[in-house]
Amino acid sequence: MKFSWTATADTVDYEIYKDNKGNDVYDKLGETKETTFLAKNMEKGLTYDFKIRARNTCGAGEWTDELYLSFHTVPSHMQAVKTERIDCAVKISWVAPDDGG
Repeated sequence: MKFSWTATADTVDYEIYKDNKGNDVYDKLGETKETTFLAKNMEKGLTYDFKIRARNTCGAGEWTDELYLSFHTVPSHMQAVKTERIDCAVKISWVAPDDGG
């Protein structure tokens, strides 16, 4: 997941934190001088809560609003679609992927 934001005046760097347990205990993901950050190794099915703050020579600013994101995968390949003619209509059927994405 790549985050981006607008730079703030007199900023030295930004801190990025995440909580994936829903207990408001945040782990530091990193720091950057850029206005983008790539969060890696996110696990599918989990919801993450991110927050970011700017720092300058006087200290750290306020946290951003919390960002809640869920990571999922795309469904696996579907089996062949089947068609069946019924009078003047066509019946289309398939088996849904078992992992649902």
